[in-house]
Amino acid sequence: MRVRCKGRKLGPVTRAIGMSRPKEERSSKDWPAKVTHFVRNLQHVYEISQCKTEDLFAHELGISRSVVNKLRNGRRSPTRRHLNCIANYCGVNPDELLLEHDSFRKIMAGKFETIPFMIHALSVIEENIEKCRDLFSIYEGQYNIYTNKSTEGEVVASLLEMQKVTKFGIQFSMVNPYREEGFSYQVFRYRGYAVPIDQFIYFFGEQEGNKYEVLTMIFQMSAAPKSVLLRGMWSGIGVTEGRKFIAAVPALAMRRQRRIDDWKTALGSDIGILPVDKVPALIQKNLRQERVVVI
Repeated sequence: MRVRCKGRKLGPVTRAIGMSRPKEERSSKDWPAKVTHFVRNLQHVYEISQCKTEDLFAHELGISRSVVNKLRNGRRSPTRRHLNCIANYCGVNPDELLLEHDSFRKIMAGKFETIPFMIHALSVIEENIEKCRDLFSIYEGQYNIYTNKSTEGEVVASLLEMQKVTKFGIQFSMVNPYREEGFSYQVFRYRGYAVPIDQFIYFFGEQEGNKYEVLTMIFQMSAAPKSVLLRGMWSGIGVTEGRKFIAAVPALAMRRQRRIDDWKTALGSDIGILPVDKVPALIQKNLRQERVVVI
């Protein structure tokens, strides 16, 4: 179908800017400039991603290679889905992809420096890619991760998302909130891969912008494929009174029925440091029973 405007055929860039932009942006006069910024920003992501080919880059983004090629060359404007896919890969907000290039480069500084560690550690998963696909078909989506807080009567509720299958495992992201008394919420953000081993799902993640903060989680697969609750634990490096130690805590993962698109709007309600009576009764009951045993 030919697209015409006042009797004229539109060129590829004009057609893309006019028709493919996210709906909420169509009335924005500065959209063409944002598209220009996006093209430069996407090229920067490609250059620092360490993907050796555009095929691999497209696979990691979850977008077809032909579309990625058009986006990189300015022959197609990004849709909201494209922005979401690329933002998930970069660990940024979708709208940040439309910022001026210098601002975007500052946001991306150090984002991919820790990826090679994860890639080399999990490259063996290429042999088990079918197992990852099977696992993802069951556990795709968002989960609240609940752990007890040292403060009596409070529970930490984090947000985990199983995003897509890659050659390195199932890509996931996680937002782990914390708040010191008298201060506003802050978050640790993690990216990494999950792999199936025996009857367990192992999560290996690294804190964004920090080479040395490693998160490990293990959850037991449920006998009921569509179970909403998974039992497990997470571990990492703890620090108290100047001492560092390996910390491990019981954790419960509950599948979310309603998706959270912006975790910032959910702080203090769906995720955060919550009073125990504000979390689901199933979590309250089971979290009291969970223990980490050292043998």
